[in-house]
Amino acid sequence: MTASPEHTIKTHTAHGTSHVGLLTVIFLFLCAILPLMTVAPAWDSASFYICITNATGTHFHLHNFRCANHASVLYFLLLGITQYIDYGNVRLVYFINILIAIGGAVGMYGILQRRNDQLRETERGLLAALFLAAPVFFAHVIHINLDMAMTCFFVIFLSFLLHRRWWLAGFFAGMMVFTKETGMALYAATIVLFSIIVLPPFLRSQKWHRTLGQITPLLIPGLGIALYFLWLRLEGWSVLWNATEKPMMINPFLIPINDRIFRLYLGNIFIVNFQWIITTVIAIALIIGTIRWRRNRSSVMGKPATASANRERLFLIFVAIATVYITTLVRPWSMARYVLAAYPVLLIVFSFALTSLWRNWIVRSLILSVILIAFVMSNLRTIDPVSKAFYGTFPFGTHAILQIDARPVAESFKRDEMIYNLEYIEIEHLYSDAMAALRPSPTTPVVMGESGAFYFPPLIDAVTYRPTTVWNRSMKRRIVGGSWELRSLLQSKEQPPLIHLIAFPNLDNSKVLTLLKDRYRETDQRVFAHDGYSITTSTFMLSDKKNSN
Repeated sequence: MTASPEHTIKTHTAHGTSHVGLLTVIFLFLCAILPLMTVAPAWDSASFYICITNATGTHFHLHNFRCANHASVLYFLLLGITQYIDYGNVRLVYFINILIAIGGAVGMYGILQRRNDQLRETERGLLAALFLAAPVFFAHVIHINLDMAMTCFFVIFLSFLLHRRWWLAGFFAGMMVFTKETGMALYAATIVLFSIIVLPPFLRSQKWHRTLGQITPLLIPGLGIALYFLWLRLEGWSVLWNATEKPMMINPFLIPINDRIFRLYLGNIFIVNFQWIITTVIAIALIIGTIRWRRNRSSVMGKPATASANRERLFLIFVAIATVYITTLVRPWSMARYVLAAYPVLLIVFSFALTSLWRNWIVRSLILSVILIAFVMSNLRTIDPVSKAFYGTFPFGTHAILQIDARPVAESFKRDEMIYNLEYIEIEHLYSDAMAALRPSPTTPVVMGESGAFYFPPLIDAVTYRPTTVWNRSMKRRIVGGSWELRSLLQSKEQPPLIHLIAFPNLDNSKVLTLLKDRYRETDQRVFAHDGYSITTSTFMLSDKKNSN
């Protein structure tokens, strides 16, 4: 007697119940990430954290958790619960992000256990570790944003979908779509692909109305989106987030090779931090698989055990293609996190490529281990020569930092674009050292380079001089960001007698330096360094000639 699809699912998922590899990965992840919970929010992270504290610091309204017109209401509501417990404690927000990241790793593990039974426990654990250790992902666990959480909800949604846990799949699809607009598009694409590729055998094996009744929870997020848009329209609020300087969506039917942001997005998916190794393995497997297929041998990505497995593999491959397309469609800036959702589905396809190219699990484990070591090292240093050649670099002390920005170096201000690994943290550590040494008064201007004051630098504790999030304990500072603000200050009637300049490596400091040297005399210059990273501070006094005027 032929086994039913449901029976096939149960016997397949029962295989391999040991989860030692996954538990080991989670333990090591916690050991690595927990010491980083002292990082203070900066740039977009600070902007989002202010949204959360503003929403929780007043009377409750769901719309308050919609930050910058993003569909962030459920995710920020989840983070906001922590501020009701301890208002102003950003570590609790990071802790929730850590739990979400672990959930994403468990979801990744579940997908691999479900749909790649050629992998051993060790290999599944290593792939889950690659998901967590990918430098772009790891760095954003402690940088408050929408993409990291949306990516994890997406992976968990896919896992429950493949395991036919309809209500749980529907719940995490809802979390995904009400975290960011990208999640809405991924939800729609996933449901369409699942309906076309995976569902037909079930519709044939049982009555269609029974199947539709089972999958109804998957449709609830779609209904929620429609009601959400209707609510926004009735209240007169903006329906979707829009970029400020140019159209948010480029022509979806063209491949804009001449668009630098598009090329950077492809680099963020397929190249950065040794991602090119994963891309190369997939490309080789695709070529060899195509040759095999033309010779009427096995499938392109290995030999699935059943027709159901073949359909689900095909579904996951098409989801990966759709994810790359969707995440590269909206290009306001070139931040690496915008394409973060492509990382896990690329890893899933990579697992298919591994099992199709190498039958020996020891060989596969060695390859995974080498990539994992490269990922771990890339979290701490920019060491990938291919990434350096593709992006170009700028100096941060003696270290080279990737130029993940769409503009020429002279016009660039690098903020969230720097967060492709953990090296950005060095900036706030050196800044706190500089402020502890300078100890500027609340009225003394602290000048930075062009566009430097966008929720940066982080707040500094008035006692410890370390980065903090507690406003009432922070130093009173007078931050002047860029030449426009500095010029306005210098043209005022009462010019400050003393000005400090902090030359951050990610900003263009040439214009403010020229303005200061024209009107002030430099009296002191200091270099603050740590482990090869450094920033320079300069103190300027109003010149005697200027005083006499």
